[in-house]
Amino acid sequence: MPEIEKAEHGLEWAKSLFAEKNIPCATHLMIRGLSPGEDLVNFAKEKEVDEIIVGVKRRSKVGKLILGLRPST
Repeated sequence: MPEIEKAEHGLEWAKSLFAEKNIPCATHLMIRGLSPGEDLVNFAKEKEVDEIIVGVKRRSKVGKLILGLRPST
């Protein structure tokens, strides 16, 4: 499936950015038939995750403000 391959490629790219800085990083591609939010919460509970970092792309200035991100100029 092209979507899965694109997602896998994106995860590998993101992981490489962390590797360049010697920052430990684990990626997980989940295809379980749940909404992304449900999947993320369930995964965090299963793995007893303490912190989740979510990258935001293509968000309005108001959306960035709500999420605590600096709006782009």
